[in-house]
Amino acid sequence: GNPWYKPTNPAAIRDFADLGKDQNTTIGRHPEDYTLYQIGEYNDQTGLMTPYDQLNNLGKATQYLEE
Repeated sequence: GNPWYKPTNPAAIRDFADLGKDQNTTIGRHPEDYTLYQIGEYNDQTGLMTPYDQLNNLGKATQYLEE
């Protein structure tokens, strides 16, 4: 999917988990196909995104269905 901004990792994980539990979303219908990555930092004051050298894997959607 498209990148989206959340102010913290826990907020991103919560929203990703909610999408994984919702059968009306593509992620919810196919959670085994989706992994959440933190790709950088976004400055909402300047609109600039600073990418990380390495992606930070925050987990597959299926793992959040089990929690």
